[in-house]
Amino acid sequence: MSPTSINFSTGKLQAPTLPPNSDLVTYWINQANNWLNENIDYTQAITAASALAAGTRWAIISKRLGHDSSRVKMLALFDQGEFKDCQIYDFIGTPCEEVLSKDKFCLFSNVQKAFPDDPDLVEMGVMDYAGCALRDKNNKSVGHLFVMHDQPINNFDEVEEIILAMIAILKLEWDFD
Repeated sequence: MSPTSINFSTGKLQAPTLPPNSDLVTYWINQANNWLNENIDYTQAITAASALAAGTRWAIISKRLGHDSSRVKMLALFDQGEFKDCQIYDFIGTPCEEVLSKDKFCLFSNVQKAFPDDPDLVEMGVMDYAGCALRDKNNKSVGHLFVMHDQPINNFDEVEEIILAMIAILKLEWDFD
C-alpha cells in the first residue's frame, strides 16, 4: 500500500515522501504524533492515521455514554479520506459490544455473518472489523478505536500493531473525567 497523508487545513490527501527502508506502521505512529504536536484534534489525528496505516476505509473513535450504558458517541469518523458527521448509537449485538467487553484486540473477518443482527454492517458493506477498547484506571471500558473495511483485511498483524499503538497514544490524550 502506498501511504498517504491528510492535510488538515485543506482536507486533501497527499502522498508523503518516505525515507528509504521506512516501516509503514512506524511512519503512521509518527504521523499521528506530528499531527498532535500541530494541535490537530487528537481524535481526528488518531482516526486518520489508523485508517491510512491499516489501509481500511473507516476508522472510528467512540466514547461510552456511562460505564453501564449500551450507547456510545462517535468522537471522530474517518471514511475514505474524509471526516464525516458523528452519531450516537446502541452497540448491543454489534462487534463494538464484543470489543468493549474484552481487554484485548479483536478482529472479525466476514463480520456481517458473525453479527447478523447489525443491519449497519450490511448497509455499509463492511466485510472486516478490528478494534480495541480504551480502559480507564479501574479497567472499565470507556470507549474504543476500531477500523472497518469493505474488502478483506489481509494484514492482520500490522492492523493489530497499529490499533494497539494508537490506543496507547489515545490513552495519553484522553480526558478520563
